[in-house]
Amino acid sequence: MPTNFQYRLIIIVPVAKVAAVVAWLQANIDPNTDANLGPPLNPSGLFADAITHRWCCGSFVDSDCKAILVKICQLAGVATPTPAQWDNATKAQRISWLVSVQAAILSGYGAWIDLAGNANTWNDPQAALGAMVLKVRAAS
Repeated sequence: MPTNFQYRLIIIVPVAKVAAVVAWLQANIDPNTDANLGPPLNPSGLFADAITHRWCCGSFVDSDCKAILVKICQLAGVATPTPAQWDNATKAQRISWLVSVQAAILSGYGAWIDLAGNANTWNDPQAALGAMVLKVRAAS
């Protein structure tokens, strides 16, 4: 069955910034966004160690995907494509653009964002966690 969702995003955010990101997502994308953003992460994956990040993964329509990317880039101080550049770019070009600014987003805001087309195969969330040297924190 076809879907209206054209993109899949993996978003990893430092725990100190989760409330601000969630508030923005709830106000602009989905009022039902999980208040914790998603599962807890830390470098060891051990329950005894503090949570350092939270993450989520979801599918989005083009306009929501663009809005999320623009907001994360604004928070990181990273330039985004103009509306005309975005509208005239292919999915592959949009994904390449994000790859080219991922390090700047990480250094500017401490967040990691990964973009994939939403067609049968998605980027591996474990690879995103590996890029951030994070593991899902074990349950108590």
